[in-house]
Amino acid sequence: MRAIVGAAIGISVAVAVGPVRAQESVDRAAVQSVIGQWLGLVRDGAWQQAWDQASPFFQYRITAGDWRDWVRAANAELTAGSPRREVEFTVGHDEPPLVPLTWVRAVYARDRVAGGRVIEQIVVLDDGGRWRVAHYGAWTDQDAIGHGGSLYSIPYFLPYRGQYSFTEFPFSWRAAGAPIPAQPVAPRPINIANPATFPKRPPPR
Repeated sequence: MRAIVGAAIGISVAVAVGPVRAQESVDRAAVQSVIGQWLGLVRDGAWQQAWDQASPFFQYRITAGDWRDWVRAANAELTAGSPRREVEFTVGHDEPPLVPLTWVRAVYARDRVAGGRVIEQIVVLDDGGRWRVAHYGAWTDQDAIGHGGSLYSIPYFLPYRGQYSFTEFPFSWRAAGAPIPAQPVAPRPINIANPATFPKRPPPR
């Protein structure tokens, strides 16, 4: 079961959602402070600090070297233009049969000088009482692309599909480029706060 509560303004973000129930509150100011500090590191080009402070799940999905290369390539788009503004702040809590997790998804937009917007989405999870980044994404909207704006996709090993608790099968098979077995294996839950549950990485190509 997945419960969510939040608000979105002027932007559409797709996410798979289950039954909704009343949701306990989180310290919004504390979460926003963690998010703001981490996004500041990314915009300042401090890729190593941002990677070190992220959750093990984030570090598992992208190597430090790939993250460094993306941050350096994206720096110009992430730093120019107006200050970012929050357009969504959603609190969620996963319950059995999903792995119990409390998470927050926030979305920010920033106007580009040349036209269009840069959108940033960040997901943080409560990792033993500490909020840590589990996912980050950034892209330009169609108007920005029409004015010469673009951002390369972040080269994550394991794709993010709007899910926070999910199963290994078939994600690890697809990521490895191997055929999916004719006889499906029993799914093994992945807990993004527990590295022991992460699927085995495929060998480098």
